[in-house]
Amino acid sequence: MKSALHVTAITIAGLYLAAVLGGYFFLPFAYREAEVWTLLWLVTLPWSLVGSGLFVSVGAIPPEFMAEGFRFFVIVIASGGANAYLLVRLGGYRPSRREIMRAVAAGLLLAVLAQVTSGARAQAARDYRKPHNGLKTATLNPKSAGLYPQVYQACTYNTGTRRIYCTIWSYEGKVLSDEEYISLEAFSPLETADLVISDENRDFRRVLLRSGRTLFPKSSFSD
Repeated sequence: MKSALHVTAITIAGLYLAAVLGGYFFLPFAYREAEVWTLLWLVTLPWSLVGSGLFVSVGAIPPEFMAEGFRFFVIVIASGGANAYLLVRLGGYRPSRREIMRAVAAGLLLAVLAQVTSGARAQAARDYRKPHNGLKTATLNPKSAGLYPQVYQACTYNTGTRRIYCTIWSYEGKVLSDEEYISLEAFSPLETADLVISDENRDFRRVLLRSGRTLFPKSSFSD
């Protein structure tokens, strides 16, 4: 028979886990990837580092080096679960082995869901954060946050002048460059169909196309 204190502790632990779960799925719509992992790291930092401190350290690894499902399990289930267990124990309630196994099984199912939907969720978050004063076709570069600044890039082809114009925005939507861009490579002239921007570019001053060609601002070569 659970006492009122037990029920209160379980409710608080449940709300805490729900907040961590919601943060994992919805914070990417409001913050950069690096900031999301920092916030989650702080929220799930176990108050008792014994046993789960390693899990939190693993959870701080950049997303490109870890499968989404494993990251979810580490941050939400292992680290967040350790805190929830501590909250319940502080309330004087000791979960049974069956209850713990059920929670872990549910966590594994959610981890699979996180893995399966990772690509769609990441793209939805990137689309949501695109600058409102720019083209919705703008590409975020680089795709994954890290040591390099992220910018949005979009290019259009003027069929009349046969020139390419590109606009680059900061992550916050400030225009960094809006001018004619040129290719210095000795290939055939670029057309509209060629302007597919790669999301692996780490130098925001240039525009890297998926074809491998690179565009540079024409003003950089002016006398």
